[in-house]
Amino acid sequence: MKIVLAHKYYFIKSGAGRYLFDLQKMLETHGNTVIPFAMKNSLNLSTPYEKYFVSEVATEKVTLGWQGLRTLGRMMFSFEAQKKMTQLIKEEKPDLVHAHNVYYQISPTVFLSTREQGVPTVMTVHDYHMISPQYMRWSRGRIEDWSRAGVLEGAFARYHKNSFFASLASSATYHLHNRMGLYHLVDRYITPTKFVKGELIKKGFPAEHIHVLPYGIEATHVLPYIGRDDGYVLFVSRLVEEKGCWPLLKAAKNLPHIQFKIVGSGPEEKKMKCWAIDTPNVEFVGFKSGEDLWQIYRGARCVVVPSLWQEVFGMVALEAMAAGKPVIASNIGGLPEVIDDRVTGLLVQPGSVQDLAATIERLHRDSAYAAELGAAGRQKVLLDFTVEKHYQGLMEIYREAILEHRGR
Repeated sequence: MKIVLAHKYYFIKSGAGRYLFDLQKMLETHGNTVIPFAMKNSLNLSTPYEKYFVSEVATEKVTLGWQGLRTLGRMMFSFEAQKKMTQLIKEEKPDLVHAHNVYYQISPTVFLSTREQGVPTVMTVHDYHMISPQYMRWSRGRIEDWSRAGVLEGAFARYHKNSFFASLASSATYHLHNRMGLYHLVDRYITPTKFVKGELIKKGFPAEHIHVLPYGIEATHVLPYIGRDDGYVLFVSRLVEEKGCWPLLKAAKNLPHIQFKIVGSGPEEKKMKCWAIDTPNVEFVGFKSGEDLWQIYRGARCVVVPSLWQEVFGMVALEAMAAGKPVIASNIGGLPEVIDDRVTGLLVQPGSVQDLAATIERLHRDSAYAAELGAAGRQKVLLDFTVEKHYQGLMEIYREAILEHRGR
């Protein structure tokens, strides 16, 4: 099968990007041909298909000049993306287009091309942007949904990047795409959890076209350390407010006899380090990946995922379970579908420092219980979250989309 993978970047910048490259490897290992479709960027991996990539626009910073207007135009309707996708389809003749995060940098106008050219389209939903002008439905320090707000109301709220103009652009783009029904041109939607599927249904997406397919991990390649650890509590995340880094630090301050290791970097890093300067049991180890990261997982007593936003899935929890470590996670979003409470880990009230600290203390004192949870988590990953199971589920969704498209 020849498959187009459409995503805003062709390099790893986020969890969605990492999944994209894992997916490409998985598809090619099974004999499929993968054609990437993305935005041009100096960090992109080399590919002969770059000729189809759309020109680069800057979306990280808000600007009011020509570049800002160009970015706004791309966000709202991209004739270039539509033209490039049409060219790709005519020349490469793919069997299917599998879209990921195409929102601002590419634009969902590519779905006009796939529909016009008669190519079935599948989209993996990595966040909430199809049903909200916010990727995570998180702003101003809490969960918020601005999908029903007017354009100016959203702009004055400054929910996006704390900027009037960025919020105005996001609101206007969201409402335009919603009125045009661009995301409804997709044949099948893939959500990693039932929670996300439910949120799509609430916004009018047809339940029969939404498939729940959890992410997979190659746990057989991971050497687990069950019942053996160095006693520390591990937090692996981008250091941003919504990931619960502040409740974690406050819990650590209440547990001076327990060592905490924080893996990652991000906007809150400097403030976190300043706040924790008198908390010697907290160690910031920076960004880690590959075997270095797995080694840190192996030494942990438990891994904490104290998210405040409605996590779509929770890949860190899956990695911890693969390493044979129990997970303490917030009872929110898709996380309860990954962690079985009191079986593979423990769920806590989001944002509750007291609940988080008490649960960490419990596993610190009871190493046997921690090992029991970790062993169960490892077994669950080997049974329910394998790469092969994910691939077979994906192929079934591909076939269903192709058959329905032919029937149409």
